[in-house]
Amino acid sequence: MAMLMADDETNLEQARRHVREATARLTEQRARVAELERDGHEATPSRELLATMEESFRLMQEHLEVEEQEARQAEALPPGA
Repeated sequence: MAMLMADDETNLEQARRHVREATARLTEQRARVAELERDGHEATPSRELLATMEESFRLMQEHLEVEEQEARQAEALPPGA
């Protein structure tokens, strides 16, 4: 049985939302870095933040894969198991 979050969001739904939201934040940060570099500004801190965000995103994707696998396994169980 899927666990529900406080707002009735399952772990799988939450993991999917986190990946979706992080994708948008990564796109925004990449654009900021590109703009800083294009305009000749120091971009090292922004690039470092981007690298941290990308690592966090990788971990979110791994977590999503685990949640998807658990959901597939739960669907394969017979009723009442």
